[in-house]
Amino acid sequence: QQIYFQKAELQSTLFLRTMMQKNHTPLKAAVLAGLLLLAATLACRAFPAAEPTPAPLPAATSTTSEVLARSTPVSDLPAAGICQEVDGSEVTMRINPDIPDPRCLRVRPDQFLTVANNRAESIEVRFGPFVLNLESGAARRLDRPFGEYLAWGVHVVQSTPCCGGEIWLDPALSP
Repeated sequence: QQIYFQKAELQSTLFLRTMMQKNHTPLKAAVLAGLLLLAATLACRAFPAAEPTPAPLPAATSTTSEVLARSTPVSDLPAAGICQEVDGSEVTMRINPDIPDPRCLRVRPDQFLTVANNRAESIEVRFGPFVLNLESGAARRLDRPFGEYLAWGVHVVQSTPCCGGEIWLDPALSP
């Protein structure tokens, strides 16, 4: 609506200048410009702005009453090039002083993530809805499988300070 109002205001100003150039009295030009602005304002109110409709969340597979919103991926395919696949129900990402190990994990929706801190200092790890504070040498397993809180695609394990890896929830690996 603001764009339409600004456009109407600009049109009124241009109309007023045109009227003044054609030797109309300033009062007559101002009245006509005001009427034009009023008409444009009323026209804008006739078409209310549409409220955005939020996209529905996919259903979680959890049997508990708590449902987590699924995190949006940063991309469809990983930047790391090669992503390690792990058999079994648990995958581990180790946060090292230089680069994570592995740099990228290709996972299934039914697998769980364990994050291990191999740095000489405490770190904060953010992944999906989870925030972990890990002391040096500590590890923690997230209590939900990937499919309950991630949308398909590549997600970043954010580590402060520095250097988390990528988790690729790949639909091709769906059970």
